[in-house]
Amino acid sequence: MTGLLQETFESVYPESAGSTVVLTALKGDGSDRKWYRAACCGKSIIVVDHGPSGNKGVSEGEAFAWIGRHLKRSKAPVPEIYACDPGCRVLFLQDCGDTHLQDVIKNEPDMEVIRAHYRGVIDRLILMQLDAKEGFDGDKCLETPFYDTGVILDRESRYFVDAFLNGSLGIEADFAYLEDEFRYIAENALATRITGFLHRDFQSRNILFQNSSYFFIDFQSGRLGPVQYDLASLLIDPYVELSEDIQQDLLGYYTKCLSARISFDIRVFANVYEYNALNRNMQILGAFAYLSRVKKKHGFRKYIPPALKTLRTRLERTVAETCPRLTNVVIDAASKLLS
Repeated sequence: MTGLLQETFESVYPESAGSTVVLTALKGDGSDRKWYRAACCGKSIIVVDHGPSGNKGVSEGEAFAWIGRHLKRSKAPVPEIYACDPGCRVLFLQDCGDTHLQDVIKNEPDMEVIRAHYRGVIDRLILMQLDAKEGFDGDKCLETPFYDTGVILDRESRYFVDAFLNGSLGIEADFAYLEDEFRYIAENALATRITGFLHRDFQSRNILFQNSSYFFIDFQSGRLGPVQYDLASLLIDPYVELSEDIQQDLLGYYTKCLSARISFDIRVFANVYEYNALNRNMQILGAFAYLSRVKKKHGFRKYIPPALKTLRTRLERTVAETCPRLTNVVIDAASKLLS
């Protein structure tokens, strides 16, 4: 990596030619990738090492490289990818700083400023969703080209049952007992959908803020899917815990902005949004349970209670009658965890 690092750095910053580039390890988050900051002469770039690929198909690094370059061509606010090694294991990226949207929001007492930040993010999210779907090559995706029923049931519903209900809480829930209700939620999340580019982990830790600009990162799991999913990921994000009033205000802002680009039924949109929020909420709990219990990344544990409270409230409000088994299981889980 050393030779390619030096070559890449000097191509980005020619004034550094002949000087030593210093590599410093950075703290990661939920993945096993290794992150570094390479610095020299007051300039810096980011280096990410995806490690050896265990996939027979597209590797994580290959998906990151192709999707990142596609998003950049689509004018989405993502870091520029300067170079990568032949197998896309190691990539060299634009340094967009260390300040996440989570940091900005947690340190901002003025609710109008918070709203303004989210409106700015939403403006750019809509641009990415609609413009990046054009020319998107599903064959370059890490997993599947579309967010479909199979993805929801396997990667979100079952993940929620296995990692959170059973693995973390020891409830011994039976996926088959709940499957019809999971399928009902999945089908409604995909009903009359507006398809766009779907980031699939669009939350405050995957949005950087530098010099009054936003940068979207960790897009390697991107694919096509309902635009409501990424919006739900942003608004129900347990890292920041936006109030229900602010969430509804921002949902209204999103639909207003989206309607300036395309025509759609706002009531249908809002209904589909609720089901996507349920799926995302279950995915969050599965991920946090897995990361804290299996990967021993215990920092995620404190975000489980607010995410569970949100899920209980949404189930009771949206599908208590149509999905009574799941609602009751989650009510029992909340009683066990939150008591």
